[in-house]
Order: sequence, then C-alpha cells, then structure tokens
Amino acid sequence: MRTSTAKQQQNTYFRFGDNISCKTIEFKDEYHHAWIVKLEVCDSGTIGKDFLDLERSIMPEKSNSIILADLLFIMGYRTKAENYLNQISDVEDVALVHFTLAKIHYNRGDYDLALEHFQISYELMMSEEPPRRIDSATILHSIAYIFNQKNDLFEALVYQQKALDIHLECLVPDDIRLGISYYNVSLALKNINQFDKALSYYQQARIAWSQSLPYDHVLIADSIHSIAAIYYCKRQYREALEYFEEALKLYKRLSSANEGVILKIENVIEDLKGTGSITA
Repeated sequence: MRTSTAKQQQNTYFRFGDNISCKTIEFKDEYHHAWIVKLEVCDSGTIGKDFLDLERSIMPEKSNSIILADLLFIMGYRTKAENYLNQISDVEDVALVHFTLAKIHYNRGDYDLALEHFQISYELMMSEEPPRRIDSATILHSIAYIFNQKNDLFEALVYQQKALDIHLECLVPDDIRLGISYYNVSLALKNINQFDKALSYYQQARIAWSQSLPYDHVLIADSIHSIAAIYYCKRQYREALEYFEEALKLYKRLSSANEGVILKIENVIEDLKGTGSITA
C-alpha cells in the first residue's frame, strides 16, 4: 500500500495478516474528489488474506471502492463503511452498494432493513442486460440467511435452492462458489431435519471444493465437520466419529481454526468413545 503527502512521497508496505486500524476516513474535494483513509499498524484489527481471496472469488466484479467498504466493515468500522457507501452511491455500482449496506444492517441485527437492501440489489442486478445472474446468486444466499434468522426455515431453503440452480447452470463443477451453494442448501436442509438430503449436498460441496482447494483448506475442514454432524444426528455414531476425527486433524493444522470449534469436536469425540455409543 502506498501513501503520499503534498510535500513528499512515502511508500508504506503492509503484509496480509498485519494488524491494521483505521484512524479516519474523509472526503477531500481539493484532491480531485479523493477519499483519504488513514491507517496504522496496531495490536488489534485484522485483514485476513483468506477472507479477501474468498470475497474476490465470490464476486469478482467488485471495484476497489466497494472492497474498501468491505474492509472497513470487517475491521469493525460499520458506521464509517455505511457513510462511505452513501457518499459513493451515485458513482459506484449501485447494486453492490446496496448489497454492502445490507450486510452492515444484517450485522447490526436489523434484518428487515437488510432484506430491503438485498432485494433492491437483486432487482438491480436482474434488470441489467444481460442479467448478472451469478452475482445475483450471492444475493439470494444472503436473503436466505435473513429468513433463517427470522426462523422461516422453509423460505430460507427456497432461496438457497434458487442460488444453487443458478450456479449449476452458470459455473464449472470445480468453482468454489458451487461448493458454497451446495453447502448452504445442506445447512438449510439440516435446519428442517432432512438429514439424508443434507448429507448428500454436504458431500457434493466437499467434492466441488476438493477439485479446486488444497486438502488443508478451512472449507474442506468445514465440509468434513458438517458431514460428521449429520451422521451424529442420524445416530450413525461410527461414521460420525470417523469424520469428527478427520475434521479435528484438519482444524489443528489450520492457523485460522477456531479454538472453540476444536474444543467442541474433542468433547464430542470423547463422548462418543466413552458412552458406549459405538459398538464393536
């Protein structure tokens, strides 16, 4: 990242994974309509390369301005991100502005307002010529998440299935986004206790991701963990144990792994081995 001043130019380089804090963000008309963002390296606040890569793989058409808003959002500066988006809404991709605003409102727990922005974003994308169908699938995922939060689980499944149908039609089999769609449908099915169907879709997600991601990727670990959970719900404890142990090994290899998830899996494995759930 390069920074400059009126008197001298200074190059400053950040590695992905450095801890960065946003001090201020302001609009400077005298600098030819430039946004000035002041950052500093600190002990808190992170930008994760994996997250940024995933964002790019999900929606490649994001501009630098929208990515900046995303960065502010994930760093915890929701109000700054919202103000910034409102300022650029007349010059940027309006559909993506509404999409990012919706994510901010969702994060605040204001689901009705988030749903409104997601729906506007979806309608704008579909009204273009040609329609932005692949991008619109990401919006459908997000709408499904809101219905899930509202406990409207069957409506959530409908939107996840719509997103998957688009991805099946438009994407190649090893596209990471197709795996995400399979995974999301699985989760929606699990939430309504359709475990057999959920298991099938989780397995499809793992297959899709295995074609394009290394074995020790967090998404592979998540898919294996989810398969284990389905077997557990089906009371097929031997299969559940096998997948829980595989997931545990993977999570322990990942620097980004959630320690709480690891502890939970360890407790489940201990319970399965100690309660006699698994018979010879």
